[in-house]
Amino acid sequence: MNSDKFYTPSELANRMVSYVVGEKHKFIADFACGNGELLKAGAKKWQKSKILGTDICRNTIKYLRRQEPNWQLGQCNFLLDSSKKMCKALRGMENKVSLLLLNPPFSLRGGSSIQTRINGSNLKSSIALSFILNALPFLANTAEIIAILPLGCLNSEKDEQTWRFIKGLGEIKILDMNGYNVFKGATARTVLVHFLLSKSKEKMAYSLLESGRSLNEVKEIVKKSSNGKQIVSIYRGKISMHLYQESFAPRAIPFVHSTELEEGGLNLSRRRTDKKLKKVISGPAILLPRVGKPNPKKIHFYDKPEPIALSDCVIGVKCSNQEQGRNLHHIILKNWSILENSYGGTCARYLTLKKFSEFLSCYGFKIEQSSFQ
Repeated sequence: MNSDKFYTPSELANRMVSYVVGEKHKFIADFACGNGELLKAGAKKWQKSKILGTDICRNTIKYLRRQEPNWQLGQCNFLLDSSKKMCKALRGMENKVSLLLLNPPFSLRGGSSIQTRINGSNLKSSIALSFILNALPFLANTAEIIAILPLGCLNSEKDEQTWRFIKGLGEIKILDMNGYNVFKGATARTVLVHFLLSKSKEKMAYSLLESGRSLNEVKEIVKKSSNGKQIVSIYRGKISMHLYQESFAPRAIPFVHSTELEEGGLNLSRRRTDKKLKKVISGPAILLPRVGKPNPKKIHFYDKPEPIALSDCVIGVKCSNQEQGRNLHHIILKNWSILENSYGGTCARYLTLKKFSEFLSCYGFKIEQSSFQ
C-alpha cells in the first residue's frame, strides 16, 4: 500500500462532524485515523462516546496512545483480514460502530484496483471504497459514514460494481466538494459523502449474494424494498435533427434542441413540431443538454403544463411537483462541478442516462423510468 498520508485538517474534520444526522453515538471509529483529527472532532461533540481508531502506521498509533490514553487504538492493515484478526482494538467490535469518520488512502501501489471479499463474492473497487466495504462488519444496525472520497471514484468503471452494492444498503448523499488546497501536496479533487446504512438492507444484500444472485439482481431487489420519497423520471429526447419536421398546425408544440437551451433562458419560440409524435414532456421538468460543452447556464426548469418535444441532444427530468422541480434544479446547479465530471468524451462531450441517474441517486432521488414510453 502507498504511504498515502494526507491528514485531515481540523477545520475540515469539524465540518464533516457537522453533517452527522444522529444525535447519539456509543462508538465512533476511524479505520485510517492518521493523526486523529476526525476522531478528535467526534469526541469533542459526543463526549460520552467511546473512540475506536486503527492505522497502518505503528508510530502513528504510538503517538495517539500517548495523546489519547482513553481511546481504543490499534495498528493494522485494515484491508487485510489477517491483520484485522490480529488487532486487539478490533476484537469484539463487530456490529457496534454507529458513526464512522473516514479519510481513506486514495492510491494503491502496483495496481489501480483492489478485490474485496464480501461473504463469498469479490467486489472490485478503488482502495478508498474498499475501506467502506471492509468497515461494514463493524457497523451497527443503523450507522452513518462521513467519508472523504476522490471525485473520480464517483464515476470510475473500477468502482461501478461496488457502488451498485453499497447503494443497495441505504442512502448516499454527496455533501460538498473540497477545494484544491485542502490537502497540502495533494492534487486529487475530493468530495464529502454521507452514507446512511441500514443493517437490514445489508443482511438482505448479503443473503442474496450468498444465494447466487448477481449484483444486478441484488440491486433491483433491494431497491424495490425501499420507499423512496423523491421519485423522478428521466427522458432522453428521441427526435434527431435530420428527422425534425417543422409544423405550423394549430396543434403544433414547441421543439427543444440544445440550441433552445440558451444561457438567458429557455427559447420556445424558434421551432415547432407535430404534437402527434407523442415523444413529449410537460412541466414541471428539468431540461439539460445531453451533448456538447457542459454549461450550467443551459440547464433550465420548465414549469409549464403544456407539452414540448425534445431532440435527442436533450435530457428531460419529469418531476412530481413544482417544489421538487425547483429543488432539483437548485441541487444540480449547486453541485454542477460534480455533474460536469460525469460528461464523457474529449472533443464532443456527452452525458449518458446511466451517469445522470447515478448522480441523481446520490442526492436521494429514485429513478422511475429512463426513456419515453
